[in-house]
Amino acid sequence: MGTVDFTALKLKLISSIVAISGISLLRSFLKIGDGLDEADLKWRVIIHLTFVVPYLVSAEDETAQASYVADHVLEQREAGIALKRQAVLFRAAHHSDLLEIELGRRNIPFVKYGGLKFLEAAHVKDVLAILRWAENPRDAVAGFRALQLQPGIGPAIARSVLDRLSQEGFAATALTRFAPPPAAFVPWPGFCRMIERLRA
Repeated sequence: MGTVDFTALKLKLISSIVAISGISLLRSFLKIGDGLDEADLKWRVIIHLTFVVPYLVSAEDETAQASYVADHVLEQREAGIALKRQAVLFRAAHHSDLLEIELGRRNIPFVKYGGLKFLEAAHVKDVLAILRWAENPRDAVAGFRALQLQPGIGPAIARSVLDRLSQEGFAATALTRFAPPPAAFVPWPGFCRMIERLRA
């Protein structure tokens, strides 16, 4: 026989009370025309809502809020409620950004409905590609994406830049010696300075 988990026991008890209360309340509503006492019905509703109504938790900031929700999700999972049976609701898709990051940091799998996951948005992937490439100049995938953010640089030119960097030992200054296409001529020096500063 295993150990008794108080949290799981508590959740199962509350779930049972809510189910029993819901059935009782439904029966009461079905008997409304049969002279049901209004005060009795009121108390049944109050007792039912006591176990069903969500509660308000104050958090210091949005990061603390995301941490609280992630903690609660894990607590519910440990109590026997599968992750796929849990939901977190948001008014707008972007409100979930910090929670998505927190869930990802803790390796808690999730599915988002109603918008892209924060880390899957194209502009976020672009920034991450630049940061990854600055951190590791040998990361060809990140460099390939970062280079193509510049106007006039497509896959062929991006490959040639990466090849030249490889030949020059991935030196940050090697980028400045590359002659960009005309469309990238103006923003290229700023891009090179940004990569150099990030690598410093």
